[in-house]
Amino acid sequence: MNVKGNGPLRIDAVLPAGGRVNAEFAKIAGAEIKALIRFKDRSILATTVEAIRGACVGRIVIIGPEEIQADFEGLPVDKWLEEGSTGSENVFRGLKWLVDQPDAAPRAVIVTTDMPFLTAEAVSNTLAACPADKDICVPLVERTPFEEVFPGLIRTDSRLADGWFRLGGIFPVRPSAILASQSHVDAVFEARKSNLKLARLIGLSTALRYVTRTLTTEHILSRVSEILGCSGAVVKDAPVEVGFDIDLLEEYQYALRQFESR
Repeated sequence: MNVKGNGPLRIDAVLPAGGRVNAEFAKIAGAEIKALIRFKDRSILATTVEAIRGACVGRIVIIGPEEIQADFEGLPVDKWLEEGSTGSENVFRGLKWLVDQPDAAPRAVIVTTDMPFLTAEAVSNTLAACPADKDICVPLVERTPFEEVFPGLIRTDSRLADGWFRLGGIFPVRPSAILASQSHVDAVFEARKSNLKLARLIGLSTALRYVTRTLTTEHILSRVSEILGCSGAVVKDAPVEVGFDIDLLEEYQYALRQFESR
């Protein structure tokens, strides 16, 4: 995929930055908003923007609470938007702003703002591995290469028939297709942390495949594409940096030790 700013497949970026941690986590990390957690006196948001700019992405829009603005003002981004009531609404606000711009790019990349080790190389390699003719691409990081770089980290990956995988935090999309499927995307987003809701959404046969360890990444892709009404692709060998996000206190503490030892 050509992601150069002036190339035929120029790609813009949406950075949803409203994710929070609990009170105990925030007290230890010094920030409630994950994007503002700092390592080596640098916020994850600043690291994310630097990585995206280094990968020659075009416009960058950040969606988040007012606290983000203080960090945002010194960053090379194009727009800050006030957050909505849900994470999926934040993504849609960003995509809508992009498609309303003059000379809007045909593609965008949604990048979560909780990946402290993200680099321009990781962004570029992820985008290069994603086919440009799909409505959405999902990067997966395999367990073995991940543990080679981040040994001993608490395991939050999932076992499927074709391996152990964790979800990456970079999603190249076709904005027009995702915006047209907003109600379906909302349903997937709402169900993502509830096994019961997910089971109802994906259907009995898919749930049974998971229970019997016969569910593959291709099965998931096929079912999600059917639900969303979009074409999709899975990238299994995504860079390990896109698979390290900060959701748990243990992950923050692990990342802190990594930064201190480097």
